[in-house]
Amino acid sequence: MHTQIYKERDDVNAVIHAHAPYCVALSMLDIDIENTLYATVSPIPITEFAMPSSEESYLKMKSFIKDYNWGILQRHGVVAYEKDLLGAFLRLEGMEHYAKMLIYAFSVKEPNPLSEEYKDKLMRFWGLIK
Repeated sequence: MHTQIYKERDDVNAVIHAHAPYCVALSMLDIDIENTLYATVSPIPITEFAMPSSEESYLKMKSFIKDYNWGILQRHGVVAYEKDLLGAFLRLEGMEHYAKMLIYAFSVKEPNPLSEEYKDKLMRFWGLIK
């Protein structure tokens, strides 16, 4: 997967894969992350399950590589990639922090979804829609 990300993204010089516990836990809950966005973190794609350490992991992540710099590999771990190692590390830390906040929120009750208006504004802000 690492090699394929480098091949697909000329701007990427660092790829980190880790087994971040909050992200893995979040991936086991089938939470609709798109509707639990908050303003400092763009959407984080979660792949379908794939056999660890297989080409299948890359194939499940492939559709997200162009538009995102991170992803959660369902029931396995995370991958983050950036122009440099610090950027990739900060993305990884951001994912884990976001997952931890969501799990804390869901432990009390289901968070209120963002309105479609604000969701649209955030997606435009992050350049994910035009």
